[in-house]
Amino acid sequence: MIQTPNIWGQAISVYNQSYTPQKGEQLDKDFYMPTCTASKSCLGIGTCSTPIYTLDINGHKKQLCTTPADTILNKLYESIINANHSVDILTLQPGHIIESSITTGAFTAALKNALIALAKKTITTGQPINVRLLQGSFLPITLKNDAEGLIAQQQARTNLQLSQQTYLKNLVNALPKNNHLSISIGSMRSCQRGIVNCGNYNHQHDPFLAFAWNHGKIIDIDRAC
Repeated sequence: MIQTPNIWGQAISVYNQSYTPQKGEQLDKDFYMPTCTASKSCLGIGTCSTPIYTLDINGHKKQLCTTPADTILNKLYESIINANHSVDILTLQPGHIIESSITTGAFTAALKNALIALAKKTITTGQPINVRLLQGSFLPITLKNDAEGLIAQQQARTNLQLSQQTYLKNLVNALPKNNHLSISIGSMRSCQRGIVNCGNYNHQHDPFLAFAWNHGKIIDIDRAC
């Protein structure tokens, strides 16, 4: 179990730190975090560091301005590269499903680099490793239960499928050849409009509560859960 941010024993002010890029600062195209050469480049908020999760397929790392909130990316990377049999990741669908499925930003970049390291591991050992990505997805919240509403829901499903295909290609294309990773992506929802009781009390008739989806955030390595 990982708590993020981990505030035990720390002043809350430490975890209130965040980094808002200033005009003119250069952002890394993969991590969307400011690049740097020294901590003075980070405006006294972030720290200039070379995180392990920036290690790419060519063995290069990046210098980025990081804050305490970014330490979760270290745990993500280190957990995945230590897998021997399976990696299961459960997330909530990003708000802008057209832009990306499963994850966005630095989380995606760190995940991609971790899978590169894991793929190299399978080439060395010859042992296959299954990677399964599952997201809790949602339909557009519409009060219309007519033909127009059904069309909107169908379009949402189509967009979801296309975004998953794009996301999977993005991951696979970054991997070294002849690896033994098996990667799959899926989506699920608990229920949708048309079901009378969506896990709520029977007397609850609020139409907005006729929607539900899994909000879990889980990373399970080698079926440890």
